[in-house]
Amino acid sequence: MKVIVQPVVVLDDGHNLREVQTQTIEVVPAEWPDFPAKLAEQMARADIHEDAGDASADPGLRS
Repeated sequence: MKVIVQPVVVLDDGHNLREVQTQTIEVVPAEWPDFPAKLAEQMARADIHEDAGDASADPGLRS
């Protein structure tokens, strides 16, 4: 069994909110206790391109 998570980053330009999807993350049961910290770390490293309107997710994310 595993859980597949699809993080969505919300960008706020001061006038509008825009959702930017990132790559999915697969989480197996052994990783569940560490998942919140892992997700926070990967999201902090994610390269969000506001001008391009897309997210280039960290290569460490599994899809």
